[in-house]
Amino acid sequence: MSEKAIQKSTRRDLLRLAGAAAIGAAGVSALGAVKVKAAGSGTPLVAYLNPIHVASGHLNAGQEVIIGPFPYPGSGTFGSDDYWGMVGNLTARRWRGQGWMSARSTDYPFDPAHQALNLHFGGHQVDAWSNSFVTIFGFTGTAAGKTTTGQFALRNGPAPADYVVDILAFLGPDQ
Repeated sequence: MSEKAIQKSTRRDLLRLAGAAAIGAAGVSALGAVKVKAAGSGTPLVAYLNPIHVASGHLNAGQEVIIGPFPYPGSGTFGSDDYWGMVGNLTARRWRGQGWMSARSTDYPFDPAHQALNLHFGGHQVDAWSNSFVTIFGFTGTAAGKTTTGQFALRNGPAPADYVVDILAFLGPDQ
């Protein structure tokens, strides 16, 4: 294939992507956050069409931070009776070696033998590395009247790194 043909197909692909992004941006601004029913339950899963940035910072090796609570759509507060967890995106930036990050409920201590490591990074010369995760929040109250704190723990592994957390969706109690 000639260099001109490659340039034309690249421009054409770029125009298609730009058009799709414009349509997507218009849809997001028109729709905002929507409630959709989760399969097999009557409890809504509140999903954002555009992820919402909620936290960022720096973690040293072995350091942990508590993140949350977060406001839910249409409110400035967290509704602990309605939302028990979240689907999020975790991004590592400016790491200083091979490492990982782990998201978990604040109710459970970190257990390196059994804890999920949600994001592995290092070894690549890139600006950022990200992955989605699902976690439940910590709970307060008695077994009959449990509500969530709206918080989760983020733990960093062996290499210092910056982090960014975005919410993709809240999980209801029946998830």
